[in-house]
Amino acid sequence: MKHITLVRHAKSSWSDPTLNDIDRPLKKRGIVDAENMATYILNQNIVPDLFVSSPAKRAYQTAQIFAQKIIKDIEAIEVDDRLYLEGEDVMLKVIREQQNQYQSMILFSHMPYIASLFSELTGNFVYEYPTCGLAHMQFDIDKWEDVLSGEGKSKLFLYPKMMPWHLNK
Repeated sequence: MKHITLVRHAKSSWSDPTLNDIDRPLKKRGIVDAENMATYILNQNIVPDLFVSSPAKRAYQTAQIFAQKIIKDIEAIEVDDRLYLEGEDVMLKVIREQQNQYQSMILFSHMPYIASLFSELTGNFVYEYPTCGLAHMQFDIDKWEDVLSGEGKSKLFLYPKMMPWHLNK
């Protein structure tokens, strides 16, 4: 059994228009949302063996927050340049290339590709995949190379505005 969690980066800052897209950091709300979402999945016993992030600053910062909360080790994050705006087919290739010693992975990436990948893997179309949204899927396989379109079982799909800490705002 293999598990994949797909996380869209948390809310990023547009306060400095001179920054390149890849260099945009998280804004305060993004940091808070990432901390809360990481705590939530930890409480659901979703503890990935492997953390893989886009090199974009906002995605990597989101990954750092999750890694710190879940496994207490931000050094464990692998950065894969292909997760930055390369498309869902390339993201699937990244998944299929992972070592089979890992039973679960969490990937941090961007719209629209993260939503397309989730839809492709589960057959469940999602139109909206808000910032810091996450989807957790299960595959009845032993090898990452065997991840196939439509074979993922969606176990969880949520985003910060669905959570109790946002309901009272």
